[in-house]
Amino acid sequence: MLGWVGNLNGRAKILNLMGRTSRVSLPGRGPTAFRPVPPKFSRPGVFTVTELLIALALVGMIAAACAGLFLASERAFVLARGYAAVAEEGQLVVERIRRAVERSHATLKFPGFLVLESIAGGWRFPDTLIVWCPAEVVGSARELPRMDEVVVFCPDPSVPNRLVEVRFPGNTEIGFSAGELEGWRTAIAEGLQSPNAEVVVLTDRLRTVTLESGGSLRRQSGVFFFDLLRPSDEELAQFRNGALTWENLPWVQNAYGTQYGLRQHWLRIELQLVSGEDAAAGEVVPFFGSAAVYYGISRVE
Repeated sequence: MLGWVGNLNGRAKILNLMGRTSRVSLPGRGPTAFRPVPPKFSRPGVFTVTELLIALALVGMIAAACAGLFLASERAFVLARGYAAVAEEGQLVVERIRRAVERSHATLKFPGFLVLESIAGGWRFPDTLIVWCPAEVVGSARELPRMDEVVVFCPDPSVPNRLVEVRFPGNTEIGFSAGELEGWRTAIAEGLQSPNAEVVVLTDRLRTVTLESGGSLRRQSGVFFFDLLRPSDEELAQFRNGALTWENLPWVQNAYGTQYGLRQHWLRIELQLVSGEDAAAGEVVPFFGSAAVYYGISRVE
């Protein structure tokens, strides 16, 4: 028995030297014994074609995901920068118009400001605002503005995506009443053609749409002005005719007396500006504002 174990250990030593054995514990055969193990051959450091294709596909997917993430972040940055620029510009324009309206001079014949409409494609667009902004105090005897005292906010006729502020210095002609709309349209059109007109571009980001008007195409600007008089001219006419009493007129905050009442001329401003450098591909950002002028009117005309 001992001879057999010795022979086994001798054979195991020989196999171990050849790299084909491992030491194991065999119950009942002594404390240790050896058994043969098949040889292990190392694999050369190369990749198969299938492994290369899989690796290339994975690298391509990762690169595409990274490129998409980069483009999305770049587009978000451009949009954020465009929104910030258009937000600041829109707020400044609305504030400039609001200040002009609130310091306007109002009378019964010209209530501080006037809104003119343009017609395109059968639609009416209130896109022109005329504000009476005198540099000096106006005497009570004069009820109409001079042309050099008015400020006009309107789209540029030659470049519709521009909103301009126009003044007519040196023109001392007396303007028209609030009811003479055609006279104002003619005066503004002639004033815009005058070389003495002072034109300030407030923004060049106005949204424009193309409409058919009179058989031709016209670009309409995205600026709108809406006004409201309280009491209105119609209600005052009804009072003069006896259809309404002085007390039943819709006075603002119920502010009226036996001989005078407080009248309000309210304005709502709406701008549609385009963010980004490309006006055709940018996002439309709306801006809203309001202003009002208050003045007293007499019970006796």
